[in-house]
Amino acid sequence: MEHESWPNPNLVPDAQGRLWDALRRKWVVATPEEYVRQHFLRRAILEAHYPPEVIAVERGLNVHGQPKRFDAVVFHQGKPWMLVECKAPHIPLNDAVCVQWMRYNLPLEAPWGWLTNGVTDRFFAADGRELPPVLPAFGTFAL
Repeated sequence: MEHESWPNPNLVPDAQGRLWDALRRKWVVATPEEYVRQHFLRRAILEAHYPPEVIAVERGLNVHGQPKRFDAVVFHQGKPWMLVECKAPHIPLNDAVCVQWMRYNLPLEAPWGWLTNGVTDRFFAADGRELPPVLPAFGTFAL
């Protein structure tokens, strides 16, 4: 499948400024970050063929005793496989975003990380190595 463009023309808000989240089966406020999250979901499911039923969106986790909320986690065989951090398009994917991803991944121990602002994608292994900007095949543990 062809890579979906950004901004994604398939993401159109309703009259109340909401986007339909087909994965969560509910309307969500169409913030800049939500457009990126929905774009990620479309790419993961339609381009990379990640099964929708293994993707969790906006759920809580505990990081050093502090409640946090991740953008998305892709599970494989019941364990976190990829932690996804979505940022609004105007936010650069700099070292601070990478550190946030690593901090959020401490309790999850996902082997893959995907940082996206819709414009730029960065992929990481859990040890912090940056990887080529290619979606890993679902369930793989090496490129």
